[in-house]
Amino acid sequence: MIENMNGMLKKAKQGKYGVGAFNFNEFTDLKALVHAAAENSAPVILMASGGTVKFFGIKEIVHAYRCLAEDAGAACALHLDHCKDLELLQTCVNAGFTSVMIDASTKPFDENAEITKRVVEIAHGKGVSVEAELGTVAGREEDIVGGEAEYINPGKVGEFIEKTGIDALAVGIGTVHGFYKQEPHIRFDLIEEIAGLTDTPLVMHGGTGLSVEDFQRAIRCGISKVNVGTELKFSFSSRLCEIAKEKGPEGDPRDFMRAVYEGSKTIAAGKMKIFGCAGKA
Repeated sequence: MIENMNGMLKKAKQGKYGVGAFNFNEFTDLKALVHAAAENSAPVILMASGGTVKFFGIKEIVHAYRCLAEDAGAACALHLDHCKDLELLQTCVNAGFTSVMIDASTKPFDENAEITKRVVEIAHGKGVSVEAELGTVAGREEDIVGGEAEYINPGKVGEFIEKTGIDALAVGIGTVHGFYKQEPHIRFDLIEEIAGLTDTPLVMHGGTGLSVEDFQRAIRCGISKVNVGTELKFSFSSRLCEIAKEKGPEGDPRDFMRAVYEGSKTIAAGKMKIFGCAGKA
């Protein structure tokens, strides 16, 4: 089913579970994510990074998404992840993305709010949900550069949401993009405090590498959307390398892509169970 994030995240917040948001690279892993959602009766957010949009193509992504989601039997949102380019964001909104994230988190508070409000006006007119970020998620993933980690200021949350009208808020709580180089220090107390201040669903970026307990504790504290990207990208590449080593250049290309498909689907299905959204479609 084609949906934006609003309904699924409101249900998640009320039901105290998390919705998995998974980055895809091309059609094979996109298909795997949708099939994982269908087989586990789970809502899913399918995330395209700026790099994926350039490689796959905006129209191609939208057509593939519609083709897969219409018959999935599970709620599927198509989300533009971490966008800083307003022109690209508007193009994706007009093309059929059902959700977008404007990332102006490295800007001063007032500028972040002003840019985000502009995006909300663009997106809501098309029925597209909007995610924004307060605080900074450190690390790097593709063209996402978070810089130094900056914890969210709870005192600014209400003002930011009121000024912008966003549908979901990504919070800087100590997670990082990419693989963790040291033990993460996640501020669960901040998640809980912010969740008590607003009805707006909260988002956790930098999910790869966290323990099952960390995921589930964050969700219990108030996270409704959990992003997973690096783990899927690593699986994609490593599966291709494994099959290439086994089959060599004369191997059937479908064996290569079948391995990618199975790896992506297994990861997504596992996370859906951990996050508690399996059976919630």
